[in-house]
Amino acid sequence: MKIGKSRRFLHTRSRLFSPTNPGYVLATAKIVPLLHKTILYMIFNRLQEHNRLYETAFMGVLSLFCFAISIFRFVYTDTNVFLFLNWNLFLAFVPWAFSSLMVIQPKFRRSKWMFVVLLCSWLLFFPNAPYILTDLFHLRLTSAMPVWFDLVLILSFAWAGLLFGFLSLWDIEDLLRNRLKEKYVVGISALLLFIGSFGIYIGRYLRWNSWDILTSPFQLLYDIGDRLANPLSHPRTWGVTLLMGLFLNMLYFSFRLIRKRPCPEVSEDEDIPYADEVDYDGKRVFLDEEGLGIVEIEGRYGYIDKDKNLVIKAVYDDAYPFHNGNAPVKENGKWGLIDKKGKYIIEPEYDDIEAFDEGLALAELHGKSGYLNRLGEIVIPMVYEQASVFRNGQAIVSLDGKHFYHIDKQGRKIRNAE
Repeated sequence: MKIGKSRRFLHTRSRLFSPTNPGYVLATAKIVPLLHKTILYMIFNRLQEHNRLYETAFMGVLSLFCFAISIFRFVYTDTNVFLFLNWNLFLAFVPWAFSSLMVIQPKFRRSKWMFVVLLCSWLLFFPNAPYILTDLFHLRLTSAMPVWFDLVLILSFAWAGLLFGFLSLWDIEDLLRNRLKEKYVVGISALLLFIGSFGIYIGRYLRWNSWDILTSPFQLLYDIGDRLANPLSHPRTWGVTLLMGLFLNMLYFSFRLIRKRPCPEVSEDEDIPYADEVDYDGKRVFLDEEGLGIVEIEGRYGYIDKDKNLVIKAVYDDAYPFHNGNAPVKENGKWGLIDKKGKYIIEPEYDDIEAFDEGLALAELHGKSGYLNRLGEIVIPMVYEQASVFRNGQAIVSLDGKHFYHIDKQGRKIRNAE
């Protein structure tokens, strides 16, 4: 009897989950899209939490542009000469994907072995990012397409590849700063660019791929070892490595210089410009940079949009304008941060708080100030008598209210304030 029941159960189960069962097909048709939407929503939130949304969108648009012009050339000329650039761009995307994964998934960077595995994987694929520069070797005068079009085509792919590489290297720098001093991080970045240049040589002239470390490890290690042991026998190897390394360092540290270029400071006496203003219940309401304005209703504060719709209910004791997608609000005597949907990013647990700037929020508790990340974790301890928000990767703090100095995002002292 037990065997018979088991067989009937298995038979019923097999029919229930059969692709020919209309109920199964209908359920699958509803659940799979819902699952996809849930996954996409989770990814969207992760990217937004770690300030990666606009970067991801921009790189996606840039990659689509490269793909589009390569397809246009293929259709127009009926030749697949430069279609391989799409594969090269995908390989350039891989190191950025690895570094992004480490940034948006804290558990990966907290686990030492996982961090080492992802870092080694990143290093294996990193040379593919600047490698696309060498695809300029394929530029030829042909009757199929004007040379200027092919030049723009290759340079577009090369630019996208370089951006993937440099953005991922910035991520690696930020991750290393949690473990090393700044001067060591800069030196490691320069060394990694030279290692990447060596990888470019191996790929371009010896035709090795990143995955060959698994498929043909002994032959690959032999070629590398031969060039390390007998450098004078391989002048082209070290010529390409040295000059390409210097070129990449020049480009990369130019980017760093632009990135760290200080913005003009706004004095506290200057008025902060508002995007617009509206009339609400006979009162002028100024709209902040996010297009929302603070309104008071029966002694409580909320937010309206430019069409005067109450988009965040008036439930707060006090409120400040939105900045970078979040705003400080006061509830039950404590301050927290909300997003544009009125959901708490940081629960109201602090005596004072500032909106997120450069990924960190300045908060005060029991008379001491420190910094929080978007997960609500205290990443720089609350030990300061006075502190400022971060600008260009630095903040000014004081432990005693008399002596001020600059700190980085890991709380390390950089220099004394002037």
